[in-house]
Amino acid sequence: MGRSVQKEQGYFGCLDVLSSCFKQPPKSQSSSPDTPNARPARAQSPETKAPKTSPSAVSSSSDTSASPKVNEISSQTHDQPSSNVQQVSDLWGEAFQGLSKEYKKSISANVSSISNKPAEQLIGLVRGREENFKDRSAKIKIGEREILWRDCATRVISLLSATVDIGIQFAPAPGPVVWSALKVLLNAHASGCESLTAIFGCADRVLCLVNRGAIYEQVFLQSKLDDLDACEKDLRDALINAYRKTFELLDYAGTQLKDGVTVRRFFEALLDPQKAKDKLNELQEAENSLQKVVMACDVKKKDLQNEKSLRLLKRLDKPLRYIDEQVTKMLKNLEDYELSKILNIICKIHVGNQHRSMTSKRTKGTGEWLSQRKEFREWEDSSSSNILWLTGKVGAGKSVLTASIIDRYQVDENIQDKIDEVNSNVDEGFAFFYYSKNNKDVTDDPVINILRSFLRQLAQVPHYSNGIFDDLASQCLKMDKAQRAFTPDFCRKQISTIVNALPRTTLVLDSLDELEPQHMQEILSFFVDLVNDSKRPVKVFISSRFTTDIYNEVHRATNKPTRMDIAERNQGDIESFVRERTTRFDCHWRNDEVKGKVVEKISKGANGMFRWAFLQIAQLIECDSPEDVETRLGKLPKGLTAAYDELYAKPGSYDEIYLQRAVKWVMHAHSPLSTEQLLSAIQLRLANEHDDPVLDTRGRRLSEQKLENICRYLIVKDAQGKWAFPHASVKEYFVEKHTELTNKDARIEVAKLSLLVLMEYYQSSTATESSGSGQVSNETAGDNSNIIYKSDSVDSLKHYVSRYWVLHIRDVQGVPDGNKQISELLERFMISLDNPCHSTLEYQRWSEYVDSLENDYDFNYDVFDLSDLMPAGNPAFGIVVLGITLDEKEWAKTCLERTLEDLHKYGLDTLSLAAKYGRAELCVSLIQMGSDPKRILPSGTGALDQAIIMERTTSIQELLMHGADSNVDTKHRPLCQAVFFGGRKILELLIEHGALPDGLCSSCDFRCPLAATVYFNNEDAADILINAGATVDLRLDGEYSTPLVAAAYSGSFEVAKLLIKHRADVKIKPEPIDSGYFGGVLGAAFCGCNVMKLVPYLIEEAGADPNRIIEDLMERNSWRYSTNKSSREEISEWLFRNNYLNPYAVQGLETGYCRALRPLVRTAKRFARERSSGSSSLQESEIQSIGGSESE
Repeated sequence: MGRSVQKEQGYFGCLDVLSSCFKQPPKSQSSSPDTPNARPARAQSPETKAPKTSPSAVSSSSDTSASPKVNEISSQTHDQPSSNVQQVSDLWGEAFQGLSKEYKKSISANVSSISNKPAEQLIGLVRGREENFKDRSAKIKIGEREILWRDCATRVISLLSATVDIGIQFAPAPGPVVWSALKVLLNAHASGCESLTAIFGCADRVLCLVNRGAIYEQVFLQSKLDDLDACEKDLRDALINAYRKTFELLDYAGTQLKDGVTVRRFFEALLDPQKAKDKLNELQEAENSLQKVVMACDVKKKDLQNEKSLRLLKRLDKPLRYIDEQVTKMLKNLEDYELSKILNIICKIHVGNQHRSMTSKRTKGTGEWLSQRKEFREWEDSSSSNILWLTGKVGAGKSVLTASIIDRYQVDENIQDKIDEVNSNVDEGFAFFYYSKNNKDVTDDPVINILRSFLRQLAQVPHYSNGIFDDLASQCLKMDKAQRAFTPDFCRKQISTIVNALPRTTLVLDSLDELEPQHMQEILSFFVDLVNDSKRPVKVFISSRFTTDIYNEVHRATNKPTRMDIAERNQGDIESFVRERTTRFDCHWRNDEVKGKVVEKISKGANGMFRWAFLQIAQLIECDSPEDVETRLGKLPKGLTAAYDELYAKPGSYDEIYLQRAVKWVMHAHSPLSTEQLLSAIQLRLANEHDDPVLDTRGRRLSEQKLENICRYLIVKDAQGKWAFPHASVKEYFVEKHTELTNKDARIEVAKLSLLVLMEYYQSSTATESSGSGQVSNETAGDNSNIIYKSDSVDSLKHYVSRYWVLHIRDVQGVPDGNKQISELLERFMISLDNPCHSTLEYQRWSEYVDSLENDYDFNYDVFDLSDLMPAGNPAFGIVVLGITLDEKEWAKTCLERTLEDLHKYGLDTLSLAAKYGRAELCVSLIQMGSDPKRILPSGTGALDQAIIMERTTSIQELLMHGADSNVDTKHRPLCQAVFFGGRKILELLIEHGALPDGLCSSCDFRCPLAATVYFNNEDAADILINAGATVDLRLDGEYSTPLVAAAYSGSFEVAKLLIKHRADVKIKPEPIDSGYFGGVLGAAFCGCNVMKLVPYLIEEAGADPNRIIEDLMERNSWRYSTNKSSREEISEWLFRNNYLNPYAVQGLETGYCRALRPLVRTAKRFARERSSGSSSLQESEIQSIGGSESE
């Protein structure tokens, strides 16, 4: 039978002990498993950290003895459980008694003692086993699947914690044999990661059943045995059978794991028990039978279940919540305002609003089938990184289903019911995003916006509401201070770092297929690379229609992606939706017979399309009688296109004209239009007067109700009063069926109308706006510098075009014939008739207006910096900054040629502005016109400097190719600027064009590029510079005497390691003339930001002399330090405890002005006092109270 049978001698003694484990102990008061005090067991809380213990100590404390003596077990004291301990039922005892004699003998032979707090003991045991294998590869290959074996350990820990949370506190020692058997399993010999993963996988299966069984017993089996009905007795028998199979599996696993050859087969069976012909398959069948009985009990007892029972059952459908004590070590607690500031630096997009909007459309109870399907549960529960791809045709309800998945993982403490309170105490990462082309704030740069949103959400974990990843927070503050832009590469790197720090991460992206092909490819590559390279599990959920491009890309993932197609699986959801809609509204025709026909007809006709069902039910609700309903049901359109054709206005009618105008504006608007704006826009049309385009405003003004009737269900007003397409399928309908409304000609028309509105408005008026109203009105032209603000809704379209005409012009410049069609209008708006280098009054008024919007959050500041337009009297700066190309615009060329030397408000010329805004082609044109690429402006900057600051790689390349100096010293040399602002490509580009790696800057804090790499701990940049010939021990005359000293003080651990790898001298001393703060590397590290990592590394691995700390600091009377006092006291404690410094030699030092040394001297005095009194250990409380009266 494949199991070990012990000798008869001593057998019955062990069996007696095991049997006594299941005898009911005396009744005691137990707390409800449902109380708010129930929490997952954590070996350490963030407030109180347990002392570190070596893996061997953990193993020892766990009692790994396979066969303890009977007398040792039976002689243990049976402590009574505490008042908050709930006893395990006796069903496990009955299951054990029902085992065959051989199984009892085999299991009892391996019994081992268990503490009265077994959860903590077993968690410690798991962590000890994991620690023993910490240096092994993160992944193992089982069949075609890559397994992250550490996740198996984390799952077991989380399941043990969940066991405590549910209320299954273990019985007094010696506890039930299942816990003893689990301990034996977890202590089993493991020759490698595969064996250990099999051990954890088996424990996972057992604990899942333990947790489910406990809930079933508490919900259904509270009556005495004699009072149970037939259904409850069936459940009782099914539970005992499943428990019995669990015992057999534990015994079987012990045998299998002793044979290395069968470990892999056993693990494969764990992954798919259905294919196994062993105890795993028998347990699976027992669990299947149990589930059928539970379903029968649930149906029969549903009306009798109380709130507590319902909440407990609800837990079974929720995902396992992960906890990991290591996470807290990487977090930094901040005040609310500090935390909000950093999070807003990362991203300002409010995904909560996105989700609320989507969930409001969801009918209660729909979408639940998705998370119940086997494919989904396998994706969710596996210890692998993998992708789940939800596909469905247009209008099938993918976004609503995605919302249900987001609800499944999102932790919102404001809406948690009592049983879910514990879900806020999790350490896993979760981020989601709904992509929509209607969201103009996102579509301008979708890749960076999606990545930044993911990064913001992953920056925190639910367990620590005010915590944020420390390294990320520091990076963000530095980037904000340096005005450094977030790039996709930066976001990808940070997300990858966080993912590898968290026990598990789930990412959700809806409507992937709405992205443009190049953006979709970039996001998919990010997902695939993340799941392939991550060392901790990453679960990616994406929804879209099926496309070959997406299919090919997701199949680059190492683990085969899971694809789930909605197809007809949402039929029940559609029926629920139709039934709910007909019930919710007060229909004139509503009665059971008609309602039944509506539900049947619409549900069948929908063919899996929610959108179609919504449109039909919305129109049926408007019917006045049952007869009208019958008529309508008889002529329902087939498919979404036919449904939209029905709604489209009658061809040739005025309604069609207004609908077409509305579609053009909604399609091409860069911000959703309000009702007043859209009503104003559809009044306008283009007319010709002497071959010039003019604005015709003679169209009749519609009412809002008329607009709604014309646009019904094709364009709708959202909750914010903005008009948009209600669904992606509507936009596609117009793109495919009415191309004249969405093509380049329509785009050019909207751009022309925007310019004409702009000119008409500013021709005889001054832009006026009431503070905060966002409304523009007319005033008699006057002094441009004295702009008055007041409200006038009639001119609200002017408010829109004043902000977004620039983007409309950019749209047109990229289409064939676009430049030619708008060139004349642009010239009329920008260039004075009297002087080609002077701007028109209209342009100046517009410039003054936008300059007044400096604090207006509706304005898109990513388009251009308002101050760069000034002075407004010179249109050349506007031509450069606004992105106006020179194609078909001789007037623009003339203007630029005559203003090459002019400087704008803050001292930049047109070439520097072109470089700043990444207009590489214009940089070349300006140089050809006569601009000097080597020019250093009076403001201390230049074109190359501006291009590097803004990371304009193409502009940098063109400037260098056309004569820019790669070693020019403005305030910072180009290489130093590239370290701060650029990436690898810019650094390599500069070096390729002769930039000197050792070039010294005149005004830079770090003085040279290599020292500058420490600011962002930029190991990649440091590596490039060193390979290009940078001197690792370059002498500097600034704050730090060498790059390594700068790295030591700044806490840049990776850069410091890299410098030392390339033979930087850790013992180097400054020259007498050096002005640095520290006398050496170790002294700088002692006062630096990362003291607890750098000082031990420098001493133990890099060979630094510990005594140099004192020498380095006293030589320069160092008073500067960036770390807090407690960190220096902690490292001082470490130095004396490990005998790197002699406390007797240090205690008498006179620190004088060397404040940085005082914590070391204080700690030395205490150590000397402790040793003199014979004490060799130090209390934590003493450490914290040291030097309380002595000021830093």
